[in-house]
Amino acid sequence: MHTAARLIRERGYANLNMDDLAEEVGISKPTLYQHFSGKEEMVAMTFAQSMGRLESYMATLEGERSLDHLLKIIRYMLTSHDDPNGLDVSIILDASGALHHLKDPNSPSAEAQSRMVEYLHQLVSRAKAEGDIRAELPNTVVIGAMFSSMAILESPAILRELDQPAQLIDAILEFFRRGVAP
Repeated sequence: MHTAARLIRERGYANLNMDDLAEEVGISKPTLYQHFSGKEEMVAMTFAQSMGRLESYMATLEGERSLDHLLKIIRYMLTSHDDPNGLDVSIILDASGALHHLKDPNSPSAEAQSRMVEYLHQLVSRAKAEGDIRAELPNTVVIGAMFSSMAILESPAILRELDQPAQLIDAILEFFRRGVAP
C-alpha cells in the first residue's frame, strides 16, 4: 500500500498502471492481482487506509474549541501531504469520479469518507455555536475550503517562494482562521 500511495502521488491516478506497481514492489502482475481486482480497488483500499489514519488522529483531539480541532486537522492534512505512507487527498478528489468504490455507500472507502465528512460537519456546527465561525457560512463551504487548501501544496512555485514549508502551512491556517471568523 505504501508503494501504491507513493506512485499515485508521483504520477497521478490516470498515469498509474498495475504493471509499474508490480515491478516497483518486486512481484509479478498476476501476484498483484491476487491482492487487488484492479487499479480502482487498490486505490480505494489505499484511500481507506489513509482515511483511517486521519480518523485515528481526529479521535485524539479533545478538550479544545472546535475551531482549534479543525485547524489541527488541516495542519495534519497539509503536513501529511507528502507522507510516504499517506495518500494525497487532492489525488483522491481528482480520481473520485473514476472510483466506483467511493460511490458505493457500503465500501470501506466510502464509509470512511462519510464518517470523516460527518465528523467535520459536527465540528463546524460546534465552532459556529461557539462563535468562532460565521453562522451564515454553509458547512460544506468551510469543509471545502479545508480540502482546497491542499491544492496550494501542488504548486512548486509557491513552495520555492518560502524558505520553510512550515511557513506556508502557518499562512494557510491563518488565512483559513481569518476567512471563517465572525
